[in-house]
Amino acid sequence: ADNFSDEIVLTNASGGQSGGIFYNQSIDLSTCYQWKVEFDFRMWEGSAADGIAFCFLDVPPTGFVSGGGVGIPATSNGVFVILDTYDNGCGTNPEIQIYQGINYNECGPGMINRAQGMSFLRSSNYQTCRVEYNSGVITVYVNNNLYLTGTYNASFVGYMGFTASTGGSTDKHSLKNVRIFADIAEAEAGADVTICSGGTAQLGSANNPTYTYSWGGANLST
Repeated sequence: ADNFSDEIVLTNASGGQSGGIFYNQSIDLSTCYQWKVEFDFRMWEGSAADGIAFCFLDVPPTGFVSGGGVGIPATSNGVFVILDTYDNGCGTNPEIQIYQGINYNECGPGMINRAQGMSFLRSSNYQTCRVEYNSGVITVYVNNNLYLTGTYNASFVGYMGFTASTGGSTDKHSLKNVRIFADIAEAEAGADVTICSGGTAQLGSANNPTYTYSWGGANLST
């Protein structure tokens, strides 16, 4: 019980806990070159925190999320943005990290980039994190301030979600106001037509002003 009635609690304020929540709708990075995730997070009420991770996985975890640091299962493969508040000997925590691959490890070879000394991550107040992806470039903002940039080039169908754990710490880890924006354009070439070899035909229909289109190929005009 606390003053926030609209939150998702990933771990209660006691040790040895982990939890997670994932969307069951996938996003295909081969057709979606840009996405953005915004969420409010809070790590507080105990002695310390382990952390919260935003995950983009090729396969969503099934059942209860258990396993390694910040609740990420050891078999999970993908890209992660970690709000890591516990030092495992690899830097000055709290940190913001971008990690790729299988078996997340703060000291592992999959670390793309990290921003150290982020002491404000653990707070009694909710804070806002924004993760933006644009053709392989990931940027991480907290409270509208840019703290980290990294490059992750992959095209796979993946699932977005969050994990958290307390480990030997005892903070409650919670989220609210999670929003996902994905630029998946819709294209329609118009009614089907049949032409003979060497002939011409007009393609297209009214474009959606929300998107910008480009196309190309042999024997195409405008």
